[in-house]
Amino acid sequence: MAYDKQKIFEQAKEAVDKNNLFFVDDIVAWLPCGKTWWYDNFPPESEEMNTLREKLETNKTKTKSAIRAKLFKGEKA
Repeated sequence: MAYDKQKIFEQAKEAVDKNNLFFVDDIVAWLPCGKTWWYDNFPPESEEMNTLREKLETNKTKTKSAIRAKLFKGEKA
């Protein structure tokens, strides 16, 4: 099956933002493509993967900060 690389990339960015994803495998799970197609079209050193990794790292940082803030205030994390 042929996928539109740019469309998949846009869907990936949207999935990361909407679903607060942390890992690349999570992204692939939200998309209509397989893991093999994903890594063939978006190799680890690609600009697209760097963009997505930055978004994933931002999500991780925001989540960790929120949990730490709740712990600091004595609320249940």
